[in-house]
Amino acid sequence: MNILQMAIYNELLDIEAENAMANREPTHALLIRDKVCERVEQRLGYELAWSEFYKALQMLDLEGKIRLGDTIRDQYAAIVYKDFNSSL
Repeated sequence: MNILQMAIYNELLDIEAENAMANREPTHALLIRDKVCERVEQRLGYELAWSEFYKALQMLDLEGKIRLGDTIRDQYAAIVYKDFNSSL
């Protein structure tokens, strides 16, 4: 994962945590409503082209770290949590 992908992933984690704390369901992030690109720009400290941001999102989706999908007016990004069987 490169720096941009890590910044996006961490921002999505923060948004999901904020939504969970506010008892909002579903907890996934909406790209436009939650201003994900702008929040990532603030995290990184520089402006991003939308194409650069979206390409990094798509790579995270292809790697199975997040799930992208469409809503009626927006697009969502959700963290993929994987369960591991414990031997403890």
